[in-house]
Amino acid sequence: MLEPAIKGTLNLLRACTEAKVKRVVHISSVAAFGMIPNWPKDRFKDETCWSDKEYCRATEVEACPWECLARLWE
Repeated sequence: MLEPAIKGTLNLLRACTEAKVKRVVHISSVAAFGMIPNWPKDRFKDETCWSDKEYCRATEVEACPWECLARLWE
């Protein structure tokens, strides 16, 4: 799961470099997957381990990206 994300991001950044884009804002979150507190450490993470919505709400994990966005436009 990580390899396609890394390659995709690199391809995007290379395209931006070729197009002489001045600024790129990349926002991502580990909250997309992996936020399951009881996930076995020896078990591979794939699309079956998407984050538990209730756990994310309880920990307010989604607040950080919105705070970062707000600061960008200040």
